[in-house]
Amino acid sequence: MTMLTLARAALAAALAATALGATAATSAHAAVGCSGASCVGKNPSSMGCTADQVILERERVDSYLEFQLVSSAKCAARWGAFKVSITGTAGAVTLTETRQVKTPYGWYAGGEEWVVVDLSKKGTTRTEMNRNTSDDRHRAWAAGFGFTAWRS
Repeated sequence: MTMLTLARAALAAALAATALGATAATSAHAAVGCSGASCVGKNPSSMGCTADQVILERERVDSYLEFQLVSSAKCAARWGAFKVSITGTAGAVTLTETRQVKTPYGWYAGGEEWVVVDLSKKGTTRTEMNRNTSDDRHRAWAAGFGFTAWRS
């Protein structure tokens, strides 16, 4: 083989490897780290569940504080989120996401995940996740601030 042929082969191999690497990285980015029961107690951000998150309910406390009930269809999970829009508010609040499961005898507790939110830090604090099935309902509540509506 000539040097030109070897150079062309090396260039073709490098381009193919780059294209395959980009495809693999895109597929890995779209993947989630858990689903349903395997998400319980895990962080929605680190599991990739925030990529398709939908805010189901939102309760605004004032112009810079709100808490939310959030869902991910890909992860089949829900969690609570507390958003602080400005820094400087003193104090803390406990945010809880509650899951209930429907039975022929009524609703019963299916699990709670909670987190203490530092109100002096701007950003979003999330509870860990609860699974979500068709027989569930969920709500988020912030101690001293109230509840979101139950959502099935």
